[in-house]
Amino acid sequence: MDKHDLSAERSFDAALRRELEYLLASSMFRKSPRLSQLLAYLVGATLRGEGETLKSYTVAVDGLGRAADFDAQADSYPRVQVMRLRNFLAAFYARYEPVGELCIYILPGSYRVRMAKFAIAYPDIVVRDARRRLGPSAPEADAAGDTGNV
Repeated sequence: MDKHDLSAERSFDAALRRELEYLLASSMFRKSPRLSQLLAYLVGATLRGEGETLKSYTVAVDGLGRAADFDAQADSYPRVQVMRLRNFLAAFYARYEPVGELCIYILPGSYRVRMAKFAIAYPDIVVRDARRRLGPSAPEADAAGDTGNV
């Protein structure tokens, strides 16, 4: 790893830690201790370089406190909780700005925490909000019977 890569990694780590602290201190996350615990665990695993190798069993046992005999094949609990966390993060960022330029997000099918600008991390929210601000497009209005005639 060259000097530039190490600097970028440290910058990502610092930004991720800062954003985690911000999220966990928010009233939304304080009211949801299970999701706060899960986010802290996933961020920690990502910072340790384990994000890509996380499996449902590990997340359930180490991140969510399930018993060691947890059956990841039969129980979708960790996947459901991560889906809830994804939705919770989206709801948070739809209301609040991140500390820096980057938002925390988790791709479907993954447990690794990522960071990106809001429009990249949550494109569905950006599109939905734009549609709400602009109103229906002309074809949608025509289909609804609104021709614009008074």
